[in-house]
Amino acid sequence: MQRRWVPLVSVMALFLFMGDQCELVFDVVFLLGSQLRRHELPPKKPTPPVAAPNVASTSSDLATTQGDVLIVGGVTTYNTQAVLEFYNPVSQKFKNTGYSGGPSGFTALEIFSGPHPGQILVAGGANGTATISTTGLMTFKVSVPRSAQLYNFSSHVLSETGSLNDGRLLDTATLLPNGKVLIAGGFDKSGNPLASTELYDPSTGKFSLAASMTMRRAMHTATLLDDGTVLLAGGVNDAQGDIFGNAEIYDPTTGTFTATPGQMPQGDGVAGHTATLLATGNVLIAGGFNAFVSGGVVSAIYTTVNTALLYDPTSKQFTTTGNLIDYPAMHSATLLANGTVLIAGGYSGQAFWDLNGKVQGADQSGVLDSAEVYNPATGTFTCIGGVKNNACAASMVNARAGHSATIFASLGAATVAASSPTTLSGKVLLAGGVRAKASTVNTKNPPEALATAELFDPVNLKFTATGKMNSPHAFHSAVIILPLTEF
Repeated sequence: MQRRWVPLVSVMALFLFMGDQCELVFDVVFLLGSQLRRHELPPKKPTPPVAAPNVASTSSDLATTQGDVLIVGGVTTYNTQAVLEFYNPVSQKFKNTGYSGGPSGFTALEIFSGPHPGQILVAGGANGTATISTTGLMTFKVSVPRSAQLYNFSSHVLSETGSLNDGRLLDTATLLPNGKVLIAGGFDKSGNPLASTELYDPSTGKFSLAASMTMRRAMHTATLLDDGTVLLAGGVNDAQGDIFGNAEIYDPTTGTFTATPGQMPQGDGVAGHTATLLATGNVLIAGGFNAFVSGGVVSAIYTTVNTALLYDPTSKQFTTTGNLIDYPAMHSATLLANGTVLIAGGYSGQAFWDLNGKVQGADQSGVLDSAEVYNPATGTFTCIGGVKNNACAASMVNARAGHSATIFASLGAATVAASSPTTLSGKVLLAGGVRAKASTVNTKNPPEALATAELFDPVNLKFTATGKMNSPHAFHSAVIILPLTEF
C-alpha cells in the first residue's frame, strides 16, 4: 500500500512520527476488523462452571448491568491482543468477557430494535500488521474484511450477522431514529476513501447499499441532529490524502445526501476532528488536522489545528467560534451535564511524509496529557490545569490519544445512584489510547498502546486513575449499555 492515507493513518493512529531518531524495529499489531474470537479465560479458585457453547463464561462476575461500558477491539502493540471487556461502575474494574479481536476506527453500537434488541453490532475495520524499520520506513500488511457480528452483553453470546457490501476502515456508523444503522465512507482495501454508504437493518440482520455521499470521505465525523438527519463533515477526500472543507446532510426519510450550502471556513478542512451535538442543537467541530499535498521532496504535510466551528442546522452554515488552547487531533470530546464540552488528550504537532515513504515529525510533536472545556455560552475554551507556555498544563493521569470517552450521565443520576454506592453519574471514563512524544521516542521509550483508564470529575475538574484494562486498546470502541427505555 503506497497511498498517502497509509502514513496519514500511521502518524495519527499509530504515532510513527519518530523520524531519524528512531533506532528500533517496532511491530504494531492491528486487531481491527477480524471477527471476534473466543478464548478461554484463566481458571479461578474455585473453578467456575464450564461455559456453554459460544458463551465466554457463566461465572457470576461476568454479569453485565445497565451502565457498564463495553470496550471492543482496537490497535495494540508488540504482538499483544486486545480482548473484549467491560467496565463496571460499581466495582470500578474491568472484566474480560473471553473474546478477542474486534474493530478499530469503527463505532460499535447497541441495537434497540429488531428481533434481538439489546445487542452490540460489531462490523468493519481492518486486520494485519505494521512494521517500522530502523530508518523509519513503514511496511503495512493490512486487509479490510466485510464481516459483522452481534454480541449479546447479557449472555455473552456472539452470533454472525450479515456482511458489509464494502469492506471499510475508519468510517462512521450512526444509529438512526428508525433503528437502522448508517455506515458511511471509510478507506477501502486499496486505501481509497469511499463515497458509498449502506444501511444495517436489525430486523433482517442484513446490510444493503444506500445512496452515495456527495464526496468520498474517511476519518470524518457523522452526527445525528435533533431533526433526525445526519451531518457528515470533513475527512480525507482522495487517495492522495487531500482534505477539503466540505460537509453534507443525510436525510433518512428520502435516503439522500445533500451538500451543505455553507463550507467549513478554515482553509483545507479537517480530519481526525470531533463533532459534538450541543444542547442548542448546534454542532461543535473541534481540532483535527489538515493536509498540504505537493509533488516535491516532501509530498504531504499534516498539521494539527486549534480551530473550532459551529454548525447551525437551521441556516446550514458553519461559523467560527473561539480557538482551542491546544492543537489536538484524535482527541475526545464529551458533552457534560452542564452543557459544556470536555476536550481531552489527542495528538498535537506536525508530520511529514516524503517520497521515499518515510514519516518524520517535529520534536515537539506528541501526545497530550492536558484537557480543556468549551463553554457554548461564551464561545471560549478554558484549560483544566491552567495555561503553561501558551498551552494547557498537564491535568490528565496519562497522556493519551485515540482513546475512548464515555459519560455515565447517559443513564441519568437516579439509575446510577440506585445501583452504585459511589455514584459515577456525570463523570467521564477515558480508556486506552496511545502515548508517545516525538522528542523522547527511543528504544527505551517506544510508542505504546495503553491499558490504563481514568475518570474525569466535572464538579472538581480533576482526573483520577481507575481500574486497569485486561489488555491495551487504542482506536477502539466503547459502548455504554443502556436500558431499552432510554432509546
